[in-house]
Amino acid sequence: WGFDPFETLAVTDYGDCWFDAHNPLTFKPAIVEHARSILRSNAKMLTFGGDHFITYPLLIAHAEKYGKPLSLIHFDAHCDTWPDDAPDSLNH
Repeated sequence: WGFDPFETLAVTDYGDCWFDAHNPLTFKPAIVEHARSILRSNAKMLTFGGDHFITYPLLIAHAEKYGKPLSLIHFDAHCDTWPDDAPDSLNH
């Protein structure tokens, strides 16, 4: 495209967020805290990939830092929009 974004932007691949893959209840708090640590540095986040479940914890951390309302652009190619009637369920 005729430009190199790394010439003008400071970009870091912050790496993966560690969580206990055998205990799904650790996912949300681990992702929220990982995002908080990035946002505390005053870096801006652009997130690609990962399971759909990362969106909500990232929104929590951003709302704490920047307040509400927030905007989200989410591209999804999966058909997982069926109703979920479980009262305490948090999923896709």
